[in-house]
Amino acid sequence: MPEKTDIGSLYPQQEDVTDFTLCMRRAKAMADVATLLAGSLVVSGSGTNVTTLTPIAANPNRRKWFIKNTGTDVLTVTFGGASIDLKPGLANNDGGGAEIEDLIWKGAVTVSGTSPRYTWAEFIAA
Repeated sequence: MPEKTDIGSLYPQQEDVTDFTLCMRRAKAMADVATLLAGSLVVSGSGTNVTTLTPIAANPNRRKWFIKNTGTDVLTVTFGGASIDLKPGLANNDGGGAEIEDLIWKGAVTVSGTSPRYTWAEFIAA
């Protein structure tokens, strides 16, 4: 099994970078994830305007999942007994919304909010 690495430690975010730089850093980070999780299947999607939804069902074969807030309202992500509010962007799809990723949780992941807008992905052992 590949060694788990925190993307944030590989590519820490800086305050004075341009959108292009962040985009390129994200692309590089995702390339590293693909290498890191070689042999994984990827399931992904997006959602809008459903008050509460479970985009990621429980899966014992999950290696990693993430959800990113792409809207302008707070998005609450719940997994197990934990909930976290992801800050919104200033405009839809501006890249400014917060995201959460996890390498451990295998249970269902639920999102809720006033008018949720988000993208998600799940990496599954092949």
